Amino acid sequence: MSVVDVSYGGEQGLNQAIELSKSSLTNIRLVQEQQIVGKFFEVLNIDTGKIIYAIDDTMRALHEGAIEKLLIFDNLEDLRVTLKSADSDEIITRYMKPDELQSDKA
Repeated sequence: MSVVDVSYGGEQGLNQAIELSKSSLTNIRLVQEQQIVGKFFEVLNIDTGKIIYAIDDTMRALHEGAIEKLLIFDNLEDLRVTLKSADSDEIITRYMKPDELQSDKA
């Protein structure tokens, strides 16, 4: 355990307390997540081209083993759908939202 003195209240104070307590909290998930998100923003600011936004590109890179870390939204609704062409035996994989499954455009 450790005691830290912070200069701020609210969210800023909490962030400062976490920062000052890092040595005691190294195994806590919040600190690990904060470090990962911090690294994400560093890479984003440098514009290294290592950031992918679209789900199709992300899944392709994941399948190819090109992804080191993957940050996703907790409530991601996209579904992996495997379609078979009626004309041939071609298999197509698409990532769709639940409401897209109901449309005739699939």
